[in-house]
Amino acid sequence: MDSKELEVSESALSDDGKSISGTTAAGDTFTVSVQMQIQSVGLHIDNFGHSDSGPIPVFGVSADGSSSASPEFVSIRPSPKSNSCALLDSTQPQQTALISTVYRWGPGRNPHMRVLPAGNSFTPEQAVEGDFKGGEEWEVTGTGNPLSRTKRMATPYGMFEWRYGSRSEKKEQYKATSLLVLDKVDGPRSKHRTRVAQLVRNDEFRTPGTTNWNTNGNGGRLQMDARLWENESKAGARNLQAFVVASCICMLKKEIDRQRDNQVALVT
Repeated sequence: MDSKELEVSESALSDDGKSISGTTAAGDTFTVSVQMQIQSVGLHIDNFGHSDSGPIPVFGVSADGSSSASPEFVSIRPSPKSNSCALLDSTQPQQTALISTVYRWGPGRNPHMRVLPAGNSFTPEQAVEGDFKGGEEWEVTGTGNPLSRTKRMATPYGMFEWRYGSRSEKKEQYKATSLLVLDKVDGPRSKHRTRVAQLVRNDEFRTPGTTNWNTNGNGGRLQMDARLWENESKAGARNLQAFVVASCICMLKKEIDRQRDNQVALVT
C-alpha cells in the first residue's frame, strides 16, 4: 500500500479556508501565560492500526522556552490496548489522578471526561473504570455538522470548543502547520468566543521524531491564557490546567481515529 494514499496529515486536518463563526468581545486578546509541551508520538501513516500506547508526558515550559526536567502531568492508559486514560499530577509524590477520559473507538461512542475526587489514590484503571461518588462528568460531542471536526464540552467551568485554526490563524501563530484552538463559548448561538488555549505544531514545537505530513496525533506546544481561571470558584488553577491538557490529548486521539478509519476504508 502506497503511504501517500493514506496521508491524512495534521496540515490536511486543519480547517483551511473556513471562516470561524462568532465574535470575540472587544478588548479580548489571547495572552500566553502558561506553556507546556505535550510529547505525544501519535500514529504514523505507514503504521496500520497501531499507535504509541505508552505514557504521554507533559512538561512545563519556562519563559525562555526551556522545558522542565520532569513532567508536570502524565497521561497513562490502564492497558496498552485501551484508548481510555487518566491524567496524573506528576508534581505530587503520589501522582494524584486528576481527570479520567473514557474513550472507546467507534461510531456513536463519544468520549466522557470526569474530574476525580481530590486527594484520591486511584490507579489509572480505577480512575477510568471505577464507580465512585464525587467529581463532575461531561461528554465530548460534535457540533451537529458531520463535516466539522470541532468538539464541544459542556463542563462545570462553562462551554468550550476545540477547533482547528484557519490558514490565517496558523500564519499568525508561529507559522504553524497545525493549530488547535480551545475557545470558551458564551452567548446566544455561541457568538461570543474567547480563546483560552491553543496547541501549536510546527518544526520547532512538534514532538521530536514526528512530522507534519505523515503523523497524526503528534504533540506540540500547548499555550494557555491563565486569565481563564483567575476568578474561577469551582476549581483551582491546577485542575483547570489539567482540563485543558486532558481535553487536548483527547483531540489528538481523535486524529488517530480518523487515520485508522481511512486505513480501514482503503483495505475494505
